[in-house]
Amino acid sequence: MRQLSFYFRRSGAVVWLREKHLYVFPRSLRRDSFDAVCAGGVDSVPAVVADFLNGSVKAIYRSPIGQVSSYAVDYSLLTRSEINPSVHLIEASRGCSFKCSFCVIPSEVGAHAGYSLDRLSAAVDNAISTSPRLSFRRLYPIFMLLDNNFSDDRAHMLRVCAFLKSHPRVRGWVALVTQNVLHDRQLVRHLAASKCLGLLSDWNPSMPICCGGTERLKSKQAVHIIDDIAYAESQGISITYGYLFDPRHQTPWTWNDRFARIARNPLIPMPVYLSVIAPACRN
Repeated sequence: MRQLSFYFRRSGAVVWLREKHLYVFPRSLRRDSFDAVCAGGVDSVPAVVADFLNGSVKAIYRSPIGQVSSYAVDYSLLTRSEINPSVHLIEASRGCSFKCSFCVIPSEVGAHAGYSLDRLSAAVDNAISTSPRLSFRRLYPIFMLLDNNFSDDRAHMLRVCAFLKSHPRVRGWVALVTQNVLHDRQLVRHLAASKCLGLLSDWNPSMPICCGGTERLKSKQAVHIIDDIAYAESQGISITYGYLFDPRHQTPWTWNDRFARIARNPLIPMPVYLSVIAPACRN
């Protein structure tokens, strides 16, 4: 990012940076590399743009993660830029109120805020109507909810599910949830009936179990998660997860051994991504 900033600033551009690593590694930031940085939520963008137009960009911008301004996403920009993902990308909420130590979000204040259903409805309609006429997104609209934690506010989640179920053009959706959702069989059936096609769970075979914002190492729960995955898949919901290497609790040899165990178990899907834990700093 510093290299890109160097070339853009050399041509006279104003470079503004917002990245999650700034919360975890604040001392890694060199102020002389960027014109402005955001140490808060994405809602600081309008303030940056307004100051830029006025010719008075500040060094640091802050915005509470729980603050949600009223704005509309113009999905026609994807089509005009010839960017053609296979599914629609959308948000129904932002942030997460849980305080798991292995996650970066608590360093971003750790709040959760939901969008209004009117705004969500407008975004869904705009995303479909602006997609290419013969594209998969237009003919069979599937929505990937990019919420940090779709299940954080259960009441809001159920309202969104009812909306997606009732929308005549939405064919299906996927979202990220905590693994306690998978253990709630009645809720899983409700999600499946609401056109849910997949859930990305925070379950990780190598880490403490995150369930309702707490970290617990319970072998009984670890066994139940396999049954929970099998049940969700029997309802037509694909379960995915990421596999994270945590050097605080693992060695490469134990990581490799657990991979082998996953490969031998036909009831556990393979992880969809691999990453490394960077424990959140407490300033």
